[in-house]
Amino acid sequence: MKFLCCNEAIKHLTSEEKRDEAYFMSLLRIAETTCGLYYSYDRDLTLNLQRASKLAAGRVHKPLWKQADPRFVWNRNLLEELIETKVILFEENTNVFLIFLFRLLTYFYTLLQLDEFITPLIQGSFQTEQFTLKDRLVRITLFSRRCNRRLGTRMWRRGANLEGATANFVETEQLVEYEGLTSSFIQVRGSIPLLWEQIVDLSYKPRPSIIEHEEMTKVVERHFHDLSQRYGDTMVIDLTDKV
Repeated sequence: MKFLCCNEAIKHLTSEEKRDEAYFMSLLRIAETTCGLYYSYDRDLTLNLQRASKLAAGRVHKPLWKQADPRFVWNRNLLEELIETKVILFEENTNVFLIFLFRLLTYFYTLLQLDEFITPLIQGSFQTEQFTLKDRLVRITLFSRRCNRRLGTRMWRRGANLEGATANFVETEQLVEYEGLTSSFIQVRGSIPLLWEQIVDLSYKPRPSIIEHEEMTKVVERHFHDLSQRYGDTMVIDLTDKV
């Protein structure tokens, strides 16, 4: 991937500004080489097949950034300025003068196609394999999407927040394609949906502790309500260690 600078003033930067520019460029290169980042120009990778099939037909024809599930968009902050610019200029204004300006800008907008630059980026894993079954081709794909709501390293980030979002939530989808048909099986995982912590110390397995809070039961309710709204009937499996 090649990064191009769009700022003509870069030729006249001070030495300090050049150092900053070089630093920002190094961050872009780090992001580029980071494993597990995926994007697509023609398909919304943030939506699993089950959910996508239930969406209204009109939504499928919307730009990818409007279709995307914000839980799995990892570059949302970077896209924010482009999205705000588009919304302000082309969707929210009713002022007569601005309507005229809108018509003028529409021509330039069709040339620029701003939507094409607003590309959601997800973080996770993607694996696909194909084989033959009774002389017919079968493809199996595993696609994991990592949620951006409550991130953190193991031990340091545990439990749920007050909205019910659990630490390091991941949605894994298994797709099986056979004779033109595709099936989708969804499995999600996350930290125990309670308010708790596990303070890191010198022990091999620090002891977890519950955080006393009046909203504890509401946190659990919010978590499972969100799951039922998004995924329908859900089978819950307890994978916690037994003492």
